[in-house]
Amino acid sequence: MQFYFTTVYISKPGETVFVTFYQEKENFVLSFPLNYQDENIWQGSVFFDPKKIPKNIRYQISVRNEFSPENIIVLYNDTISLKKIKSNSIEIINRKKISDSVINVRKSKTFKKVFRSFNNHSSKSCSNKKATHIFKVIYPMLQENIFICLTGSAKKLNLFNNEHPVLFRKKKNNKSILRFNFSKETYPIEYKIAFYDIQKKCIVDYESGSNNIIQQSIESKKVCIINAEPNCKNYLWKGAGINIPVFSLRTNDTWGCGDF
Repeated sequence: MQFYFTTVYISKPGETVFVTFYQEKENFVLSFPLNYQDENIWQGSVFFDPKKIPKNIRYQISVRNEFSPENIIVLYNDTISLKKIKSNSIEIINRKKISDSVINVRKSKTFKKVFRSFNNHSSKSCSNKKATHIFKVIYPMLQENIFICLTGSAKKLNLFNNEHPVLFRKKKNNKSILRFNFSKETYPIEYKIAFYDIQKKCIVDYESGSNNIIQQSIESKKVCIINAEPNCKNYLWKGAGINIPVFSLRTNDTWGCGDF
């Protein structure tokens, strides 16, 4: 089974992007570097024996610096379930990585336990067992009326229809997946990730930059997995509260200024 990787990363002198594979129980399998291409794109490939590869395999994309090898930056990690993928060739594209401490807090387990999502809007699931393209998004807790969606030039992406894009369902783990079979579509396919307002019933904003392009694969049975982390700064869930040191609270047994 052949794995192809493409990752966008603006590197600094001495930095190299690596891909590391793990099995289900975090057992180390393999690590190899990606090759730097033009426009800050890193690419590489690796082959696994289909008879020996596990049903679920986790990979991690990280950055290492030769001047400080102990400092490792993790760009992305994910688990691929090979049960649903009927192909011996998988292409993995990591389009964007948003590094923001505020957004990362909103993706933490602690934050989600305290502030649970209260949106009960049901969107249609787009799942295709014979998918040629799998889109995965990672997002923080969003405003109640905002959903991340996918729109594009393909018929299954509703031809850039502003009012009828394909919505990603909101999940507890802040990850959502859409699967499509584009085998009968006209290539190249243009697409964009956008933000849909279920109250206004239309797209209210698009990700920045030009449209993303999907070229037709030479291999007819290749499966393409596209990972994206859209910039959700303008649509984060918001709340209000009071932050008080416990020792500042007055009680009947204190001098009036609180007590530790």
